[in-house]
Amino acid sequence: MVTHIGERWGNYQLVQLLGQGGFAEVYLGEHVRLGMPAAIKILHSHLESDDIINFQREAQTIAQLTHPHIIRVLDFDVQQSVPFLVLEYAPNGSLRRQHPYRERVPLAQVVDYVQQIASALQYAHDRKLIHRDVKPENMLLNAQGRILITDFGIATLAHSTSSMHTQDTIGTMAYMAPEQIQGKPRPASDQYALAVTVYQWLTGSLPFRGSSSELIAQHLAAKPLSLGQRASDISSAVDQVTLTALTKNPQERFGSIQAFADAFIAASRPALQSTSPSLSVPLAQQSLPAPRAVVATLSEQASSVIRDTPRPRDIVAAKNISTPETPPRKLSRKGSRLTTRTWIILSTLLVVLIGGGIAASVILNQPHNITSCVVGTNYSTVSGEVQGTGTHFSSGVTVYLVCQLTPGSYPGVVTDAFQASGINGGSSESGIETGISDSSHNVYYNSVGVGAGSYTWIIYYNGRQEFSLNFQVT
Repeated sequence: MVTHIGERWGNYQLVQLLGQGGFAEVYLGEHVRLGMPAAIKILHSHLESDDIINFQREAQTIAQLTHPHIIRVLDFDVQQSVPFLVLEYAPNGSLRRQHPYRERVPLAQVVDYVQQIASALQYAHDRKLIHRDVKPENMLLNAQGRILITDFGIATLAHSTSSMHTQDTIGTMAYMAPEQIQGKPRPASDQYALAVTVYQWLTGSLPFRGSSSELIAQHLAAKPLSLGQRASDISSAVDQVTLTALTKNPQERFGSIQAFADAFIAASRPALQSTSPSLSVPLAQQSLPAPRAVVATLSEQASSVIRDTPRPRDIVAAKNISTPETPPRKLSRKGSRLTTRTWIILSTLLVVLIGGGIAASVILNQPHNITSCVVGTNYSTVSGEVQGTGTHFSSGVTVYLVCQLTPGSYPGVVTDAFQASGINGGSSESGIETGISDSSHNVYYNSVGVGAGSYTWIIYYNGRQEFSLNFQVT
């Protein structure tokens, strides 16, 4: 195989081969002046003059995608008739390397992945762009562990030469939707591919296996086994949502890839709660007194000291009190000085105790780790906003809680208590729960299906209440 290691492409010296596929080779490049790393993707194409114009137009479109979960295109060019792109370097490899074939991924991790991936794909779909090759190999991890979707439109770019005009085979057959196999890709095709990926993560197996011709036949006509048949611990709700996204007819899938993600998160929530060890009240929360109780306890202790300590004027008055049995006792100057000094010490102690109580109240009420929380009916909408109390929603919805934590807050434990005066027509619910903690982004989120009623969502950090939100559903 011909290698380009040691060559200069644009402003980058190629130092290492990172990977190769049917459409391109990827090298680690180093900027010749800045020394900054980048991924250099060299396409397996030779462009004529007209093709170069098409390539530049497609590359410009891809470069305009700006999303936290889409890899950035830093530059592109054509060298010796061969097109190449300069991409943001993701040093932690792909999710395929993170989770090899036949490895099952925990549901909580899959939920986190789906949320990140779906937000990126929905962003692209809203801009009339289809990925066409959604698979774990194209899901990279940056230095902070955040997922970056790569190869947006790369397959299309690779087919922009005069010798390769057909679009039918763009994509990877094991993940390819029926309509894409037939040459009619659409946004729902990316949803199908993501559902195949979810199926594989949860069960350790692809829904369809075999040669290319066998895969084509199965994608077009065969019904996949339910996830529960491959892994008995998968809930029927998660099974149903995933199989809906794998429906042959794209019209029968979810209306958008974000809708699929939202449904998947909602379906996963009961299973995550039932397996979470944090459903019981944490010990820290059980033993930690409320701020007001701390002040009351300290004040009571201080009052007890005052009650049991004679005041100076009481001591003076005692000099004039006598009984027939006991003659009056004269108080010495030394004793007076000692009593006064005792009073000063006790008064100082009182100030310290009361002041300490007030300080404790302020500290316990001041959020240290959770900076903001928001509640809404769409995760993509609420994830970047901060919302206060008094929010109103229509009944019969799934609401999402998203909290932003200060950097360094993890590995602290975040939990939440959902308190309601009416769920699903009148019942109530309250208890400590555990949502999803995304330590790479310092984000915590959870969701719940609600009916009409008034609700309070309380968020705890290591058992200490740090945030609360009130909202109503009518």
